[in-house]
Amino acid sequence: MFFGGGVAPAPALHILGTPPHPPARGSDVISHGGVGPSPPSPPPARDKEKTAEKTKKKGRKRRKKNGNKKCYPLPAPGTGGIWGGFGGDLGGTKGDLGGHFGGLGRIFGGPSHFGGGVSASLSPEARADLGNLGEFPHDSNFPVLPVAHPPLSQCPIPPPPVLPVPSPRSQCPIPPLPVLPVLPVPSPALPVSHPPSPSTPSSPPAPSVPAGSGDSGPGGGGGGDPTSPSVAIKGRRGRPGGTAAAATMPALLWLSLLVSAVTPGAGAGAGAGAALTFLALGDWGGLPEPPFVTPRQAATAAAMGRAATELGGDFVLALGDNFYFSGVRDEWDPRFQDTFERVFVSPGLRGVPWYVMAGNHDHAGNVTAQLRYSHHSPRWHFPHPYYSLRLQLPASNASARLLVLDSVLLCGPGDDFGGGPAGPRDAAAALAQLGWLRAQLAAAEGDRFVLVAGHYPLWSVGKHGPTGCLLRLLRPLLRRHRVSAYLCGHDHNLQYLEEGGVGYVLSGAGNFMEDSRPHAGSVPPGALRFFFGSPASPGGFAHVRLEPSAATVTFLEATGRVLHRVTLPPRHP
Repeated sequence: MFFGGGVAPAPALHILGTPPHPPARGSDVISHGGVGPSPPSPPPARDKEKTAEKTKKKGRKRRKKNGNKKCYPLPAPGTGGIWGGFGGDLGGTKGDLGGHFGGLGRIFGGPSHFGGGVSASLSPEARADLGNLGEFPHDSNFPVLPVAHPPLSQCPIPPPPVLPVPSPRSQCPIPPLPVLPVLPVPSPALPVSHPPSPSTPSSPPAPSVPAGSGDSGPGGGGGGDPTSPSVAIKGRRGRPGGTAAAATMPALLWLSLLVSAVTPGAGAGAGAGAALTFLALGDWGGLPEPPFVTPRQAATAAAMGRAATELGGDFVLALGDNFYFSGVRDEWDPRFQDTFERVFVSPGLRGVPWYVMAGNHDHAGNVTAQLRYSHHSPRWHFPHPYYSLRLQLPASNASARLLVLDSVLLCGPGDDFGGGPAGPRDAAAALAQLGWLRAQLAAAEGDRFVLVAGHYPLWSVGKHGPTGCLLRLLRPLLRRHRVSAYLCGHDHNLQYLEEGGVGYVLSGAGNFMEDSRPHAGSVPPGALRFFFGSPASPGGFAHVRLEPSAATVTFLEATGRVLHRVTLPPRHP
C-alpha cells in the first residue's frame, strides 16, 4: 500500500500484556482493521532502529526550522502524512484510513506500537470509535498513557482578518430634498402676523393651559398656552368665479393666518352666500414600495381637486396615517414627494394648505420629521402634535373652532390586526394634552361651531371599532361642551354616527376600503346613520361647509357621487 510516498510493511498489532503472535495463514480476521490476507511479518530490529534514527533526525530538523518549538504542521488529508515516516510501524494500514490517522499522526510523538502510542493519544470515546472500525478490540486492559503536547502559546496563530466597518447612517451625506414649485394663486397673499418666537422646538413641550383662559369673544384673539399653536383662519366673501388664496404659514409656535374663502360656483347648488369650507381625508398614505401610491389614492386626490373647485376648499384636514406603513425616517424622506407632493396636484388643490395630524402608522416612524417638513413645503402645516384652528366665518361675526388632537399620544399605539391602543407611552404628556383640550373647550363657549379631530374613532362599526380610551376621556367632554362633531379616520371606510347630540364623522377611505362591520353591536342602538365601504369603490372623503346658520357634512365618492349629506345646527344662534 502507498502511504507517505513509499511502500512499507504493516505492523503486527498486539494488546499490551498479550504476547504477540502471527495470525494463522489464510485467516480472514486480521488486527489492522481490514479483511483479506494476513500482513507480512514485522521487520528486523536493525531496520526498526534505522527508521527510528531517521525519524529523530527529521524531528530535530523540523524543530530547528520552527524555532525549536514543538509545533508540527498537520499532514495533508489523505496522504498518510507522518505515516510514511513511521514506515514499519504504521505504513500497512489501508488507504481509506490513512488520511484519518495521518491527521492524528502529529500526536504520536515517535515510533511505537499501536498499543502504546495511539492508546495514549486518544480519548476512550475515540478508541471506541476506532474499535468499531476493527482497529482495536474493546479490552479493559487497553492502556492510557500520558502524552505531553506543546502549549498553544508556542504555536504561531495568524491574527483574524479585520473587516471594514460601514459608516453609520448619521454620517452619510443626505441630499437636499427638491421642493416642487407651487403655482401662484390669482388673489394676493394676505398678511401673516408672526409671534416673537422664531422657530418650533424639536420636541415641543406639553402645553398646560389655565382653565378659563382664551378668547374674549367671537373673532377675538386666540387664548390658551402658546406652546400649542392657535391658528386663526378668517374667511371673507369671495369674488364670483374666484379661487382660494392661501398664505404661507411657517411652523411657528403662535400664528395668525388669514385665508380668503372660496365662493361656490353657480352650479354647486349652494346659493349665493359665502362659507368657509374644507376637505377631510384620512388614511391616505400610499405604499412604502414603488410606485408609493395606490390607484385609490390617486383617484381620491383627483376627486378632491374637483370638489375644491366646485364646492370650495379653504384647506384640507389630514386625519392621520399619512405614510404607510411606518411613517417617514426624516424630514428629507422622499415619501413626502412620492406620496404627497406629486399626488395631490389637481388645479383645485394648488395653494390649498393642509393641516396635518399623526396616526398610528405615522408614530411607527418619525413624527418630528413630519413636524419639521412644515419648513420645506408651503402647503404642509403641522406646527405641533396638537393645536387649535380659529375659523372666522365670512360675511358675519360668527366663528368656529377646530381642535386637532394626537389621539396616539393620548391613548397609545394600535395596529391593524384588532389590537387597540393599550395606554399612552407617556402618561404625563397624555394628561397635559387632556388638560389643554379642557381649557380650549372652555374657551370656545362663544364659538358658533366647535369641531374636534383625532385619528382614532370614538364610535365605529368597522374593524377597529370604538376606542375605549377615547370613550372614557373624550366622550364626557364632547357632550358637556356641546361639541358639534368629532372627525376621525383609522377604519378604512366612510361612516356617520350620532350620539348624545354629537356627530361622529369617520373619513378613512383615502387609500383602502373595507366593508366589514364586526362592531355593529358595539355602538349605541340607532347611532349609525351612514356607512360606505365597497371594495370596488375608488375611494372617498368628506366635505365640510361652515355657514353661520348651519354646518353641512357631505360624503363624496371619488367618482364625484354624493353618498350622504347631513346638516348640523349651530351650538347657539
